[in-house]
Amino acid sequence: MEIYIPLDILSDMYAIKTGYLGIDLDNPLTASFDEDTEAEFSSSLELMERQNKFLRQATEAAYCSLNDMDKENRFGAELYIRRLVDDVDFSLSIDSNSVGLGYSIALALEWRKQLGKNDDIAFNIIATGAVNDIGKVTSIEDLSTKIEASLKLMSEPFIFFYPKDDVTPEILEQISQAKESLKGNKGIECEYIGIKYLYEALGHKHLLDDAYDGKPIERSLEFKGYSSFEPEDATRFFGRNNLKRKLKERYEHSNNLIVAYGPSGVGKSSLVKAGLFFDLKRDNREKNLQIKTSELKSENCIPTLLSELFEFIGGEVVGDKVANESNIIKCLESSSEDVKYLWYIDQFEQIFTQIDVDVLQAKEFVEFLNSLVEKHSAMLKIIVTVRTEYKKYFSDELLFEVTDVEQDDLEEILTKQAKSLGLEFQKDSQADLKREIKNELKGLDFPLPALQFLLLKLQKNSKGKVLLYEEYQKLGGVKGAFATEVEKILDNGFGASDLFFELFVGCDNEQNLYARKVKVALAIKTAKGMKDIIEELIKEKMVVYTTDSKTEVRLIHDSLIKVNSDYRWGLFEAWYKEHIEYLDWFNGIEKKFNNWLEEKTLAANDK
Repeated sequence: MEIYIPLDILSDMYAIKTGYLGIDLDNPLTASFDEDTEAEFSSSLELMERQNKFLRQATEAAYCSLNDMDKENRFGAELYIRRLVDDVDFSLSIDSNSVGLGYSIALALEWRKQLGKNDDIAFNIIATGAVNDIGKVTSIEDLSTKIEASLKLMSEPFIFFYPKDDVTPEILEQISQAKESLKGNKGIECEYIGIKYLYEALGHKHLLDDAYDGKPIERSLEFKGYSSFEPEDATRFFGRNNLKRKLKERYEHSNNLIVAYGPSGVGKSSLVKAGLFFDLKRDNREKNLQIKTSELKSENCIPTLLSELFEFIGGEVVGDKVANESNIIKCLESSSEDVKYLWYIDQFEQIFTQIDVDVLQAKEFVEFLNSLVEKHSAMLKIIVTVRTEYKKYFSDELLFEVTDVEQDDLEEILTKQAKSLGLEFQKDSQADLKREIKNELKGLDFPLPALQFLLLKLQKNSKGKVLLYEEYQKLGGVKGAFATEVEKILDNGFGASDLFFELFVGCDNEQNLYARKVKVALAIKTAKGMKDIIEELIKEKMVVYTTDSKTEVRLIHDSLIKVNSDYRWGLFEAWYKEHIEYLDWFNGIEKKFNNWLEEKTLAANDK
């Protein structure tokens, strides 16, 4: 794959090759060119300075295309340019700002390589367009000439990115004719894509597609709601400093599996992903540290986790074969100790509620994970998070308690998160919203998810950049926001709430409630309108997909289905009191059915 920049003289095009050069973004940028081009640059100081400006803007745009966690790294930025056609005059003029988009794509892809993200891109790239320092692609001159250059010079499949602002009927007609000519005369597949932002090019299906993990600069940042903070959210993950320090110390000195436990809603996942991961990357002491996050699947969860670990540490799963414990041990023993692995399994307590796993199997799996860390602690660390009621399945030396948020942390979270999003709380003669929220938070247990959800809804419902007290009242404050919003969706007149709870609420052998994973196809068959309800709850970030294929969903947080808690959801509590015996019965039937099915399968295999 190469990246090309078409210039203003017909049939003149340049190829960019990215390289590595240590650079400080606070200092002026310089560019490296081949000998012929360098002579042209040195003849005009003004030209050189102007191109430095374009190159710097492109560099800042590429930097903006990264996620927040990746931005903590230092990168190289060096461009080598070679001319494809030697028999034309040099055509990079003082106003040649159209090189910016090509520069920024080249740098963004090069920096991904430096981060160890080796992307396999089959298509060549042609890029023309001015780009500003936040990645917005703006209009240029002579787009028609550049399209004609691509038609004349290209001999392999390519994608041509250009400013969407420059689209005219004439340009669209020229593109149509160019594509027809290239395919008919040369057999070349190509696409011409108009874009407004750099991230649109990087996320294109023929470039990074779903592998693009940056943050579109134009996307409005939001409060997290009930979603946990991801590693890329680390720069706006405030508070919890004492707890972050303790977890990092435990990580650095422990030779065991680390089981971070706490009640639902205390912030276990966010502490690990946006706290520990970020600190480890920022310190950069472990340059070869690789991090992987896994979640339990509904079926075959232990074999699936074993295969994920095996591939993570460099093993190769052939065909339909499943990795086993022996494969993993051999792979670790033969691995280079220069590489270090950190494996994190979120919501690990679900292993004790799986219908195809009994408690003894789950405990044996935990012992195996701990034995791996004990024997290979210099190379492998494993962290799992579980709810407090499941800590009894782990020995004391493995446990790390995630305690509730402190009042000082809540003050920092309220103030700094709003500021990081460019928002402020209403404070005038009629209301002091921030003080009102702080007063409500006093005495509440595990308020973080509910607080984040309230702030998310305030941000969406309020006008402009001021979070309004009136909207806070309508939502029912921290305690009532979720119930207020979800009941709007469930209240559609055909008993949807009962059906919804029966699908989405699970109960284990000890009557602990948890958010069940539900097959979407099954759910939408239960009642007319259930599909619309699920889609609306997903849109409002109350229900999430649990698989990449979007075939399975669950309530976003277990804390939503607590009873006798500070966060009263009257509709759910009323249903729970009526159905507690049903939940217990259904859990037993489900377990028995799957045990019978497993025994039947084993018997058939023995024959």
